Amino acid sequence: MYQNAVAGGRGFYYFQINQAGLVSQRGLDCLDIEPVQRFGQAVAASGQTKQPYAVAISPGYPQDLTVYTSTQYNGIYRSRDGGDTWQEINTGLVELSFYAIALSPGFLNDQTLLAGAYNGIVYRSTDGGDTWTDVNAGFPDGMVFTFAFSPGYSQDQTVFASDYNGGIYVSSDGGTTWQSKNANLPALEVRSIIFSPNFPDDHVIYAGVSYQGIYKSIDGGNSWEEANGGIPYRWYDLLVLSPFFLQDHTMYAAYSDVYISTDAGLSWSAQGTSPWVRYLTSMAVSADGSFLYAATDGQGMFCMKLK
Repeated sequence: MYQNAVAGGRGFYYFQINQAGLVSQRGLDCLDIEPVQRFGQAVAASGQTKQPYAVAISPGYPQDLTVYTSTQYNGIYRSRDGGDTWQEINTGLVELSFYAIALSPGFLNDQTLLAGAYNGIVYRSTDGGDTWTDVNAGFPDGMVFTFAFSPGYSQDQTVFASDYNGGIYVSSDGGTTWQSKNANLPALEVRSIIFSPNFPDDHVIYAGVSYQGIYKSIDGGNSWEEANGGIPYRWYDLLVLSPFFLQDHTMYAAYSDVYISTDAGLSWSAQGTSPWVRYLTSMAVSADGSFLYAATDGQGMFCMKLK
C-alpha cells in the first residue's frame, strides 16, 4: 500500500493506493479516517490495468479538490472533485508508464507540474495538466523516482529530481535542462529530497539515500555530507520536516520506524516505540505539528502523536 498525505490544520487529507486502486480519505485525528472514493483498476483496451503509482495533491485542495495520479500504463489522470471522477490528461505524452509526479509550490498561480516516466523522460505542464511537453535534456535514461521543487521556485526555477540509479539531478530553468549533482554521495539510489523552507537564502537540502541514510548539502547540492549521527543503521531514507522547521529545527527520518532530529540533522534519536514493522512509503506532519502520519507497504496507515 502506498499513500501520499498532505496536512491541513489539525486534520489531514491523503490518498491511498492499494490493490483496489486509489482511495481518497480525510481524517481529523489518528482515529478518525473515513473512506471516500476509489480510482478503480479498470482494464484498459490493451488488457493492462490503470495501476496508480504516485499522487500529487493541489495546495488548494480544500477549495479546488484537485488531485493528480500517475499510472503504470495509462499516463496521467486528474480529479477536480476530490476523487469522485477522473479524467485522462495525456495530450503531448508519448510515454504512458509513469512513476513520479509533483506540483509546483506556486501551482495555484503557475499551474506547473512535472511527471517522470519509467524510461527517464521528464514531462512538464504549465496549464494544470491539459498539455505536456518533453523537458528531458540532460536527464539519464532510467526511472524518475522523485521530484522536489525549491520553495523559491517562482523566482529561482529550481527543481531537484532523482533517477532510480542515476542519483540527483537539478534544473535551474524549471525542468528544461538538467545536470548531475552527486558529489560525495556514496550511492545513487535516492529515495527522498527535501528543501529547507529557507533554501533561497541558506541553500540547504537533505537527501535520503537507500541503504546509506541521510545526506545534507549546504551549497545547493554541489556537495553532500553524511548526516546520520545517532542512527544505528543507514536504512533511514524517508524524510519530512516539521512545519516549524525554521524555528524548531525538527525533522523526521523513517525506514520501518522513526527517528527525530531537533538540530537540523546533526544528531538523531528514536521517536518513541514504533509498532510499525513494514517498510514506510510516505510521511506527513500535520500543520500544527501534533501528528505524524505514515503509510506502509502492505500494512495500512499509522499515526503517531508528537505532542
